[in-house]
Amino acid sequence: MKKKLAVLTAAALLSVAAASIGGASAYFTTNVQASGRQTVSLGDQTTIEENFGSWAKHVRIRNESTSSQAVFVRAHAFAGDDYPLTVSGTGWEPEGEWYVFRQPVEPGRYTELLDVAIGGKVRDESAEAAPFNVVIVYETTPAVQDGTDRNGAVQYETYSPDVWNRTVEKGEQNA
Repeated sequence: MKKKLAVLTAAALLSVAAASIGGASAYFTTNVQASGRQTVSLGDQTTIEENFGSWAKHVRIRNESTSSQAVFVRAHAFAGDDYPLTVSGTGWEPEGEWYVFRQPVEPGRYTELLDVAIGGKVRDESAEAAPFNVVIVYETTPAVQDGTDRNGAVQYETYSPDVWNRTVEKGEQNA
């Protein structure tokens, strides 16, 4: 009888304890190992050519694509606060913090020169100039073909700022 009473008391205590416990969370993790090799192509290549002279960087970007894919190009120049930059170039237009070359750059071709003039303390010979670095960052995006003209030359969709947010599906770039 004492044994039954002990079991019933324990069951009652467990019921009360279980009722007072809040919701429980579980965390499950797993991992998988893989092996093998797969070539991943991230697209065609471009290169940047920079020259320095007369307190300016002179930049052009080359489309080195092995396909027939033309690209739009944009560039942004950075330097320290003591060195204001003045950016200019034929065919380059400001768009926010970027400068955009609005003409499609076909494979094997370059953009026009983008000139990044460096001002501030570095040009003041009497001032103690701190070391400086001018960094040029550039991006490209595919220029979508839009048929050919009467001479058979490829035509491209007109540039718009939306090209930087566009997703090009496989095979679409040469549609």
